[in-house]
Amino acid sequence: MSVLAIIPARGGSKGLPGKHLRMLAGKPLIAWTLEAALSARCIDHVVVTSDDSAILQVAQQTNRRACVRTLLRPSELAQDDTPSEPVVAHALKACADIASSIVVLLQPTSPLRTAEDIRQALDKLKDNAADAVISVFEPPHSPYKCFIERHDGCLSGAINDNAPFQPRQSLPRAWMPNGAIYAVRTARFERTGRLFGERTLPYVMSAARSVDIDIEADLAQAEQWIGREQLSREQRLGREQRLNRKQWIDENSETNQISNEGHEAHHSAQVIS
Repeated sequence: MSVLAIIPARGGSKGLPGKHLRMLAGKPLIAWTLEAALSARCIDHVVVTSDDSAILQVAQQTNRRACVRTLLRPSELAQDDTPSEPVVAHALKACADIASSIVVLLQPTSPLRTAEDIRQALDKLKDNAADAVISVFEPPHSPYKCFIERHDGCLSGAINDNAPFQPRQSLPRAWMPNGAIYAVRTARFERTGRLFGERTLPYVMSAARSVDIDIEADLAQAEQWIGREQLSREQRLGREQRLNRKQWIDENSETNQISNEGHEAHHSAQVIS
């Protein structure tokens, strides 16, 4: 199955201006998603769609597998209230020469999604005859417990008026989309224009890795997580190196002991003779 990844990265952002080019742990925010897509090896083509030429230039610089295409998006599809689905539809139409069985939307505001996440989500879509797969995390509080404010200023249950008072264990398990991965069969999207289908499966990620970069604090949170992961990897590597060194010392000590014992036995035999 041919897979097309679409990375939407408009230039305007009210909460964090220029966020897609902001540096995160030493590289632009958008580079984290581009590198994850290119490292996944299950993606055949990548399209970066933006209304900002500077973002498209960075995408070209990251094009280490020569499969990244940049697409200048019209301004009417780069507004604050522009949904994702028309952006995907525009990219598919503009890149009609790229045949694909699956299209996967990878938002660059989810930098902690990895190549392995992409591979596993796509495998889940392929192996289960699903229409779509969406990455999610389990929120700390069930949305069934929420109220909404009516036009008259009074409260109603978001789902129904009984749910907020039910024990949490009796409520259906709920998932929150984290924006990292939306994978859908291309034919279905072209038919319905939706990233969601009747048979949409969840790809579960941890809440810690579901950071969605929208404000400065989100960027700082992602930086902290990356720093902790790097430290953890270094500590694991250090432990492995120490274990390998100890094993080498033990093995060579044993070899030297056997050699010394053989030498002593040979020397004793010479003395006796």
